[in-house]
Amino acid sequence: MSKIKAKLAALARGEKLTGSAVTALVIGLVIAFNAVIYALTVAYGLYLYSPETDNLEISGSTDYLFEKYEGERVKIIFCREKSELDYASGTVDEVTVFHETALQFAERYPDFIELEYVNTFTKRNSKNELVDLTKYQDVDVTTGESYPIYPTSVIFDSETANQHRTLYSVASAAFTYDLNSSSRSYSSYNGEEVIAAMVSWVLEPEHKTAYFTTYHGETSDVFFANVLSCAGYLVETIDLSKDEIPENADLVIISNPIKDFEKSVEGSKVRAEIDRLSTYLERGGSLYVSLDPYVEKLPVLEELISEYGIAFSETEIDGKLYRNIVRDSDNAITTDNFTLIADIADGNYGKALADKVDEYSDGKVIVRECAALNISGGAEAIFKTSSSSATYAGGERTDKSGSYCVGAIAKTSGQYGEGNIFVIPSIYLTANDALTTSGYANRDFVYAMFDQVYGADFVPYGCAPVYIDTGALENLTMKTARIYTVLLLSIPVVIAAVGAVIVIRRKNR
Repeated sequence: MSKIKAKLAALARGEKLTGSAVTALVIGLVIAFNAVIYALTVAYGLYLYSPETDNLEISGSTDYLFEKYEGERVKIIFCREKSELDYASGTVDEVTVFHETALQFAERYPDFIELEYVNTFTKRNSKNELVDLTKYQDVDVTTGESYPIYPTSVIFDSETANQHRTLYSVASAAFTYDLNSSSRSYSSYNGEEVIAAMVSWVLEPEHKTAYFTTYHGETSDVFFANVLSCAGYLVETIDLSKDEIPENADLVIISNPIKDFEKSVEGSKVRAEIDRLSTYLERGGSLYVSLDPYVEKLPVLEELISEYGIAFSETEIDGKLYRNIVRDSDNAITTDNFTLIADIADGNYGKALADKVDEYSDGKVIVRECAALNISGGAEAIFKTSSSSATYAGGERTDKSGSYCVGAIAKTSGQYGEGNIFVIPSIYLTANDALTTSGYANRDFVYAMFDQVYGADFVPYGCAPVYIDTGALENLTMKTARIYTVLLLSIPVVIAAVGAVIVIRRKNR
């Protein structure tokens, strides 16, 4: 035993080690290191990074946003005692975090923003003045009842513009919750963006209205609705089986329907859903459509969209039409190649969108399981894949490598002016993780759409959310991953070559 210990001690001191032994040891360590890295990348999605999780400092990007409101005053009313909102006390909830951001706004813009605190039980503020909270309560149009104001509510009020906006729960407005967590934990917080948006809303004289269609199995896209609200839209729903699209509709959104729209029966005087949608577009209405390429064909809706030059690319297999799903071997960020980076195409709208996105984001737009589109007439490609892409349908490869359109815009025009139809054959562009992860530019792209395509009056660019999720996927493409892999694998090869040279030279001494 003592001899074994002596040999191990000698090895630890570097004695009795030949050149080949040193080389073998180093190669073994490098291979073990590579194996660990590979296991982590497979388990956690290529590459992980950990952003700052406790930085609640506002960015100051609102300086230029608020320039046009000189001389105005906005009051942010918290429905709690100020003593209950001390962020440093350790008793922290969503409202105390939101209050911390509001404090920074009040300090940065003391002549523009002030904070007030009202006890919802006594209806008195910090100056012991009686406050009429009923004037801040909105009314449910279906029941006629007023929405109650809770201690979790925050009210934005402008006496100069004589407008108010009530956030009945800052939790749903400013926080994105981790849907995969069993506990109530949030993955991102965008308080700066929400405050900037609400302050602007109460000062703007007019507000656009966006309508989500219902009763076709549409996705309840809360995250997209929050971004719409921050862009100044009033968000409503509409049942086209009962109602015409109102004249005040600035945008209609069809979000991932699984059932088709009703078509009128020949000879019937009853207006069907698609008739109402068609009339809206013919008068110059704007439409945003996201479609799941794996859902059964929606012939009525797809026929209407195709009239404006946008249609699914399809392949017939055994007498059945399948949509062509795009995979990109170079610009994918997952190993199955279906989640990929989409380039903003050159064109009238594409260039304007790309320039606006580049002002505020270094990331790229990500889409997942996206179908290829055929465009014709005046339609314009907005998203295109790289030339290393290919299409698959029915489990088979259906085309050679090439670039494919995976997002398009077409113009509408009519008696009320001009509008635009945007079609994205994927449900991922406005998904939770796409809108709330700093590695992606999806949020900035959607804001640029509201600004450049749909003419929103106010868009809170530059208000970056605070990311709590430490497992956010970075924009590492498969092509980049292959380069990294080659570089990693080259390390042991170089070391082996150097070791071989050393051994040979020692033998030739």
